[in-house]
Amino acid sequence: ICQLVWGEDCEDEALCNGYTYGMYCNRWGNSILYHIAQYQICNGKEDCDDGSDETGCTSFENMKSCIGYTQAINVIRIPIFNYTRCAVIYYADSSIPRPYCEDFMDQTNCSDISKVGLTCSINGYQSTVSKSVVCLGIGLCDDGLDGQCITTSHSCTVHKHLLCDGELACTDGSDEKNQVCSQMTEKTCFRKGGNETALKIPLVWLTDGIEDCLNGLDE
Repeated sequence: ICQLVWGEDCEDEALCNGYTYGMYCNRWGNSILYHIAQYQICNGKEDCDDGSDETGCTSFENMKSCIGYTQAINVIRIPIFNYTRCAVIYYADSSIPRPYCEDFMDQTNCSDISKVGLTCSINGYQSTVSKSVVCLGIGLCDDGLDGQCITTSHSCTVHKHLLCDGELACTDGSDEKNQVCSQMTEKTCFRKGGNETALKIPLVWLTDGIEDCLNGLDE
């Protein structure tokens, strides 16, 4: 369940592969621990009885910080904590994403590698981007790699690095039947997204201005 994008009440995505997303605290005066989603932390509204969800929300120099997405009071920079990084952003009650940061920077540099969608340069630094935001058109990568997505059929749109990799990303298999798969390189490389093994890449990716291989050899 930790790989699902949609959570019924978000707690099904709270404990994944040894990592905690959001936090737990007492609410409504009882001793039961309730889950607080990442978007409810540092939003100017106390959800925990002891106010711990709004503690430590002051950002200092040299701290990773951002403008909170759902701040109720004042628009200020808040720290990005490990437990707010790459958490699920979609919930069953809404089609609107609820990230921790207004600019989705909480969806970068994931601690859990199973959450990583691809690797790219962000503001000049090599970073990782969460699977949850790949193909959303947010534009986190400096070169726009996170938005390089292909509609392979009427029912499937996937990131280009999931094409021609020997694994079905589309239920109809259209990602492996795409026209670009007919002409592949002889040499292999590790793509910046998708499969973690060395693979051939479509010839059309060569010298197209976007680095698709981690070592940049395609350019």
